[in-house]
Amino acid sequence: MKLYSIPVNLAIAILLARYLGPQEFGKYAFILSLVSILSIPVGSGLSTLVTREIAAFHYLKQWAYYRGFLIAAYFWVLAFSFFVLVVLIVFKLLKVGFVETYLSNLVFEIVALILFVGLTAVSAGALRGLGFPTLSEMPVQLVTPTFKILIIALTVWLFGAISFSGSILIQMLTTLFGTIMVVGLLYRAGPKVGWDIRYKINDWGKSLMPFILVAAMNILITELGIIAVGIISSAEQVAGLRVAERIGQFVLLPLTIINIIVAPYLVKAFKANDHLMMQRITSQSAGGALMISIPFGVMLIFYGDFLIDFLFGDEYSYFVNRPMLAIIAAQLVNVFFGPVAFLLLLTENEVVVLKIQFIAFVSGIVIMVLLIPTYGAFGAACAFALFTVVWNCGMAFSVFKNLKIKPLFF
Repeated sequence: MKLYSIPVNLAIAILLARYLGPQEFGKYAFILSLVSILSIPVGSGLSTLVTREIAAFHYLKQWAYYRGFLIAAYFWVLAFSFFVLVVLIVFKLLKVGFVETYLSNLVFEIVALILFVGLTAVSAGALRGLGFPTLSEMPVQLVTPTFKILIIALTVWLFGAISFSGSILIQMLTTLFGTIMVVGLLYRAGPKVGWDIRYKINDWGKSLMPFILVAAMNILITELGIIAVGIISSAEQVAGLRVAERIGQFVLLPLTIINIIVAPYLVKAFKANDHLMMQRITSQSAGGALMISIPFGVMLIFYGDFLIDFLFGDEYSYFVNRPMLAIIAAQLVNVFFGPVAFLLLLTENEVVVLKIQFIAFVSGIVIMVLLIPTYGAFGAACAFALFTVVWNCGMAFSVFKNLKIKPLFF
């Protein structure tokens, strides 16, 4: 389903970019990036913890802790959303620069989106823990993008245009729809045994932080670039960076597909201590993905201007071209090294991944600080490229050191 959502989300970006224009689309991208960053404590990290804990409670038939954990998780989402609301209102009253520029009338909309993201993360994580991975992904990866692109297309067809406020409203409605759907699926699929409730708040709270940190590193390096460009540079530069990032996802798509396919085979080989099989899978994965990604990347490098003009409009070329080249180069590096991070995570080396992520993240932040004031979106794209190189080199070294596997295709 993720493979479906990537092209659909690109189509959504194309429609919004063409009908909003660079400035309004840049503001829209800034808002969504801000929501992604502010949602980190209630997003994918929390969802992963929910999956782990719910799976354990389900296996052990500890239904009192199951209910207590879900109540605690939902309460955490509500409490954090209220905290963000208070902080944003204070920033608005203090007339903080970027709040005045981007968020002047959107405080409650942003908090609502954070709330919806958190409720969805908890419910989807619980469904995965109960053994319903397809149901957990369907609302977010399949239904919500489809619903969103249909509403956008209908709006454009009926009115011939779409406004910035309309795009935010559509984002809220479609996210709410996905949230209601996944919460409803959990209610239908979840066990209904007894009413006893027990809590282990301290243990759950201590467990949450590492999951948040791992998720934060993955989100911050891309979304923080959007925020930094929006604050330091302009909305048009934000739009250029977002379009470049969306195009770059297609260079990485072959490796994403291959990772999904080979994941169970890598786990089986690891459990069987079959290093030869792990080496063969890793090399073939990197080689196969690279054979597809290189021609596609080369085509984008030489004909990217034409593609940008055709899909997004010629007003985007100036803002997209250079960031796109940097991001394409970074994604080719990702593919060249193959599933190194994936391999470490599957083989229970999460701590190693977190340490390398932190080093790469710091290096990327340094480049952001140095380059964004002068180069805008291109500076942020260069920071992402450096992060990607440091990340992959570190992961490749760790794979070779800890697993005795050569991560490259040759």
